[in-house]
Amino acid sequence: MVLLKELVEAGEIKTIIDRTYPLEEAAEAHKYYEEGPKTGRVVITMDKDSKSDT
Repeated sequence: MVLLKELVEAGEIKTIIDRTYPLEEAAEAHKYYEEGPKTGRVVITMDKDSKSDT
């Protein structure tokens, strides 16, 4: 993981994000993902202030 982190920071690996969705829209993100090929990753974000039920 350290090597991967260093490569990203050095610009050797570039992350391509197609779309981001909040956790509340995970179902919509999944539908979008299932539609077919993407130009990058589909990311689900979590609000740092949200609380888990666990």
